[in-house]
Amino acid sequence: MITGAVVIGVVLAATGVVRHFTSASYIEGHLRRAVGPRYHVTIGSSHYDLLDRTFVARNFSVWPDTVYTQGKSRLRKWYAADVSSLHITGVSLWSIWRGRFFADTVTIDGLRGEISFDRTISRSGPLKRVRQPHEWLTGLNARVNIGMIRVRDGHIRYAERAYNGTRPGTFVFGKLNATIDNVSNQDASKPCVIDVTSRLADEAPITARFEYDLNAPTMHLDYRARVGGMAATSLNELLVNLAGVRVTEGNIDSLYVDVKAREDVATGTLLVLYHDLGFELLDKNSHDQSLEDKVRSFMSKKKARDSNPEDPDEQPLVITLRRPREPEFFVARYVWQTVREGLLMTLGVI
Repeated sequence: MITGAVVIGVVLAATGVVRHFTSASYIEGHLRRAVGPRYHVTIGSSHYDLLDRTFVARNFSVWPDTVYTQGKSRLRKWYAADVSSLHITGVSLWSIWRGRFFADTVTIDGLRGEISFDRTISRSGPLKRVRQPHEWLTGLNARVNIGMIRVRDGHIRYAERAYNGTRPGTFVFGKLNATIDNVSNQDASKPCVIDVTSRLADEAPITARFEYDLNAPTMHLDYRARVGGMAATSLNELLVNLAGVRVTEGNIDSLYVDVKAREDVATGTLLVLYHDLGFELLDKNSHDQSLEDKVRSFMSKKKARDSNPEDPDEQPLVITLRRPREPEFFVARYVWQTVREGLLMTLGVI
C-alpha cells in the first residue's frame, strides 16, 4: 500500500512538473525573454501528453508594441505572427532537458504573418548582420532533429516603404502551404528540402522547391519556382508606393526562376512571359503625374518591352541574376528581393 502511494505520489508530482513546464504562462515567459521587450507574446492554451509525446498550443501570437510601429520610435523592420494551432508529435521533454530537441512532425495551422521594412528610418548604430537559419541552427548548443514541419493555410503580407516614400508598397502571399523536411544540425548527409505552394498577390499560383544545406558554414541554397498567370495590374499595390510606377494594362503569363545562392551571392536566371504591358510613372507620394513624370513615362515606354517575347517567332528575354545579400536581409526576404528585381528588370520598369 505504501509503495502504491509512493508511485501515485511520484506520478502526480511528475504530472505537475510537466504541466508547469508546458503551461502557456511558462512558455510565454520564455518567449518574451527571447524576442525582447519590444514585442508582446500570448498563448491561448497549451497541453502536453506525456504518453503520446505530443504538444499542442492554440492561439499563439507575437507582435510589436504600437510604440515601435508608429511615430518617432518606430522600428526600421518588424514582424508579427498569429498561429491558430501548433501541434508537435514525437517530442520528449526528457530529451529537451538533456539539450536535445527531437520531434517527428511540427504542424503550424492558420499562420497569419506580417513583415514590415521602412527605409525612411536610418539605422541605429553600425549595420548588423542578420543570422541566417543555417548559422542559427549550427550555433546552437542543443542537438536538433525535426523530421517534418508543415505549414497549412498561411497568409503573409510584406510591406516596404521607400527611403523617400510616405506609404509602403505591399504584397501578399496567400493560401500558403509548405512542407519542410530534415530540419537538423545532426545530419549533414542531405539538405533540408522545402516545398511551397501559394498565391502571389492572392491570385497567381506559385510552386517552389528550396534545397538548403543547414549544416554548411556559409549559405548554400538552391531554389526553383514557377508562377502562373495574373493581371499585371496586381503589382500596383507594391509598385505605386514603392517605385512610383503604375501598371495600366497587361497580363503576366508565367514566371520561371532558377537560382543558386553561395556565400551570400545569388546567381541564376529568371524568365517572365507577358503581353500587352502598359505603365506610367508618377509621384509615389501624391500619386499624381507632373509634366516631368509624363515625359519620363513617354521615354520609358520607348525603351520598355510591352510583351515578352515581343514577337511569337522570337526567343523571349531571359534575365541573368546576380545579387549580393544585404547584411540585414533574412533569407526569405533575400529570395523575394532577388526575384522581384529580375521581374522588374524584365518588365522594364527599373
